[in-house]
Amino acid sequence: MTLKEEIGKGGFGTVYRADYFGIDVAVKHISAPGDEEDEMQEIFIRREIAILKSCRHPNLVSFIGIVEGSEKEGVQIVLEFLPGGDLGRLLFGKDHLGYYTRIKISLDVACGMAYLHSRNIIFRDLKSENLLMDESGRVKICDFGFARTFSKRYRPTTQCGTDEFMAPEIILGKPYDQSSDVFSYGMLIFEIITRRDVGKLIPRHVQNGYKVDESHLRTQIPSDCPKHFVELGLLCIKWEPKRRPTFIQIIDFLKKLMKVTPKD
Repeated sequence: MTLKEEIGKGGFGTVYRADYFGIDVAVKHISAPGDEEDEMQEIFIRREIAILKSCRHPNLVSFIGIVEGSEKEGVQIVLEFLPGGDLGRLLFGKDHLGYYTRIKISLDVACGMAYLHSRNIIFRDLKSENLLMDESGRVKICDFGFARTFSKRYRPTTQCGTDEFMAPEIILGKPYDQSSDVFSYGMLIFEIITRRDVGKLIPRHVQNGYKVDESHLRTQIPSDCPKHFVELGLLCIKWEPKRRPTFIQIIDFLKKLMKVTPKD
């Protein structure tokens, strides 16, 4: 396997395009952790590898294998290469993007997330940078560094993810479950709808427990956006976790919405 150019960087490693017997692959190189980080980084890396090995779905990046070097060299995770880049590049670019395509993108993400939740996995870092596109435009979830399993008896309290997409209960240090991913998904929907950075689009503050100001948000929505698409996003970002829909419900809703939305 021959490493080529760098194509991405994350909290735990650098991603390269590589040649694997004539096939383009993505290689996530995770350097050996420093002394202070050893335990936590090791936990996240092992979780990521375990989840990648156990999961197979059209809307998840495909795992190919692992190359383990010496303790100093670290680990290389080999994944399928997706030439379309991340979703943010498409959203914040200038190419035309109709609402049918935007709804299809949202459906792809929901399908991948529904699969993860069916396997009792919380993703915990859903955002446009962690969504890659193949040559056909299909969206696939990548970077499982913060993903972990959950159960009804145990809910995590670890604060991790990306601030702009993070559910209020995570920021506030409360126990959370899979509905926290739904909140992040709702924030993603509004990034898809407006094609604007969600951190600037939806300011949140500690004074009201990081609740979204829905009235202000409505004023930022393009006038041509399908009303039901907006309402779905608002349901997903409810402050109370129990009021958010499941991804199975979201999939059903989006499939119906696609049937009544003109193709681009």
